[in-house]
Amino acid sequence: MKRVLICGCSFSESMMKRGGDFEQPWIPYSDLLEKNYEEYYFRNTALSSAGQGEISEKVVHEVIRDDFNWDFVIVQWSAMGRGYSMSEKDWVERVMKENTIHMFHNSHEYIGTGLPSGQTSDQANLVSYWHYQSALSKIKLTQSFLEKNNIPYMFFWGWQQLVDSVYQEHRKLVDSVYNANWWYPQHKYHGLLQYIINEIGEERGVSPDGLHPSSEGHELFFKNILKPIFDKGDFKNVDFKKLI
Repeated sequence: MKRVLICGCSFSESMMKRGGDFEQPWIPYSDLLEKNYEEYYFRNTALSSAGQGEISEKVVHEVIRDDFNWDFVIVQWSAMGRGYSMSEKDWVERVMKENTIHMFHNSHEYIGTGLPSGQTSDQANLVSYWHYQSALSKIKLTQSFLEKNNIPYMFFWGWQQLVDSVYQEHRKLVDSVYNANWWYPQHKYHGLLQYIINEIGEERGVSPDGLHPSSEGHELFFKNILKPIFDKGDFKNVDFKKLI
């Protein structure tokens, strides 16, 4: 049985596993993979509001914990920064209230980012030079870890994080992570959300919260991008540039 690890934020988080009376706001591509490929073993560690720090730590932890026994790793990279709190005091109070203590060790991604409360970084809401350097470095370290251990992987943005000014400041670092294993649609700054909107528009492609891909959008990504990869099952020889 082939083993697949999935890491990311709410764009990849499983809705099936929340259980109880929870009503699924959308069906993510990760759940579609599990439903359609029962012959695979999937472990989905994606969690809402996870940033690059938490995502990279989970990749390394899960890979080592299972003795590097993974056939494919899917990593959906998240926001460079989030507007959670303007001060450490407010941050601690919010984390304790929402029981999100796992965010403590990457607090720099949530405190003092310059973003208003509830806002995440994107192409219109930028953060500091230091935030991009830190996030991109974590992506690079994760990439190097997987390649050193000969584990096939797929990287992509959940939604756009880079613009020309950011790219110019971090050109060498960005170019180093944008290798053959990084999937992107028409433009290399774009991510999953931009791909969906370009294909079927915002009305159909974005969920009612205005932030996340809809079930139809996730299904589009699953059928057009992921299904060809999994049907073939040859994770070491995927041509991501043909999957747009």
